[in-house]
This record gives sequence, structure tokens and C-alpha cells, in this order.
Amino acid sequence: MRSTVLSINDRRARQATVAVMKLILLSIALPLSIALVGCETTGLSSREQGGQYATFVTALYQDQPSGWRQPVSLRVPAHIAVAQIGEVTPSRILLERLEQEPQLISRISPLPFPGEKQPRYYSSGRNETSSEELKKQATGLRNLAREMGAEYLLITGGNIDSYETRNPAAALDLTIVGAAVVPGTRISSEGKGAAALLDVETGRVIFLVSSELNKSSLSPTFFSDSKRTKLNRELRDELIGKLSEEFLQRLQTSTATRR
Repeated sequence: MRSTVLSINDRRARQATVAVMKLILLSIALPLSIALVGCETTGLSSREQGGQYATFVTALYQDQPSGWRQPVSLRVPAHIAVAQIGEVTPSRILLERLEQEPQLISRISPLPFPGEKQPRYYSSGRNETSSEELKKQATGLRNLAREMGAEYLLITGGNIDSYETRNPAAALDLTIVGAAVVPGTRISSEGKGAAALLDVETGRVIFLVSSELNKSSLSPTFFSDSKRTKLNRELRDELIGKLSEEFLQRLQTSTATRR
């Protein structure tokens, strides 16, 4: 009889312990389910500093006359020089897509466009220095495009914002097996690509195009870094492909309206 009572008490003790453990795990899981961790911002190229494309394009017009109204002429098939911020040569996905439209583009000249030499930070005179550097880059790219015989210069860039959120399954990260197997982390990436077509002789922007995409995926916490790298690579490729289509569509439309 005594052993039976002890057995019942043991079961109750174990049940109480399990209940307490569940409460502890739940208290951990709920905050994790809404926690943002590992936020990161890069460019359309992993070597492009965030915001560099926008700064570059606006720098083109810092010294331009404000009274211009007449649009720049656009003739096809055109010889277009192409540069991607942060890359020694533009994405092959973009170049191959442009090569498929000989009625619009007669020749493509890939150009190098280095990313920023140092990370952005605030300091007195930093904005002026960056602006001057970008204007020099713009002049150098236009001169190189002119040397190649190009009539127009296409600049591409963008932003990739990625972050991780923990879901309730992340409570199992308390164990090594759980952190390596259970998909307790959701990785989300938001990408915005943009392109500006410039007239080589004047430096004026003929038109701007943009595109955006979102991707997300679940991953065990131990492998979230490698999963994020893979997800961002896929997002970049898809975003460049979509941006290529947007550019060609706008090129076709602009050519039709300016004949």
C-alpha cells in the first residue's frame, strides 16, 4: 500500500515538473517569436554599400543647370555601356538578357564600378567628401563609356535588407540537437533594385527604373547564417532578372514615344 502511494506521488511530481518545464519553455518561446535578430543591409552587390546607388544618382545633378526641360533624344539600336555598383563587371544575368534584344541594343560594353572604399559613418565633412568622390566616379565612368564608343551609360544598384525572427520552435534551441534540426528561425530578405540610363555626352538621366522582391525561408538556428547568404544570393539573381525586364520594357516604350 505504501509503495502504491509513493508511486502516485512520484507520478504527480513528474507531472508537476513537466508542467513547470512547459511554462518555462513557453515563456522563452513567446518573446523569441517576435524578436528581431541579425538585421543586415547591403546593396544589389554584396560589395555595394547601402544607399550608394541613390547617392550616386542624385550627385549627378548637383551641378546641373536647373532650367533644362527638353528631354534627351534616345535612338536605337544603341551602344550601351553598363556598370553595376560594387562590381568589376555587371551581373551576367543582366548582360545576357540585354544581348537578347539586338533591335534595341546594338552593342554592350561592360564597365567596372567599385563600391565605397570604407563603410559609411557620420563625421564632419563626410557627406561632402562622398559627394565629391561620387561625382569623380561619374565623370570617370562617362569618359570610359565615351572611349568605348557608347552613346548611353546604364548604372545599376539597390538595397538588400535581411533579418531573422525567432518562432516558438526556437525554444528547442536550448538543446544542441534542437538548434541544429528544428527550424526555429525565419529568415526574411527584402530587395530593391534600380537602374539609371544616362546620356554619355551630357550626363543627364534619360529614365529610371526599379523593381523589388521579397523572399523568406525557415532554418535551424545553427545554420541561419549560411541560409541567409544563400537566400540573399537567390534574391539578388531574381531581382537582377526582374530589373532587366523592367529596363528593356522602359527602353522599348521610351524609344516608341520619342521617334
